[in-house]
Amino acid sequence: MSHIVRFSVSGLAGRAEPFAQTLDRHLNIFFGLNGTGKTSLLKILHSAMKHDPSGLARVPFENADVTIYSLTYNAEFTTYISKTRPKKA
Repeated sequence: MSHIVRFSVSGLAGRAEPFAQTLDRHLNIFFGLNGTGKTSLLKILHSAMKHDPSGLARVPFENADVTIYSLTYNAEFTTYISKTRPKKA
């Protein structure tokens, strides 16, 4: 079994500053107003756990680092996900 240790997301839902947290292995609660990035954050973390960024095309963020601890390997692994912004015409 694996779990997310910490993450940092730049540009989450248009934020100017990166959003970074260290997570508890058992329970974490995210709350906020509509449009603040809660669902986007969960999609990013889910994508990192699956190691499949294909579902993030419409998620508003620039890049993310997600560190996952693997019990199988007794080690931490960091996944980096980056989006390229389309060029403006």
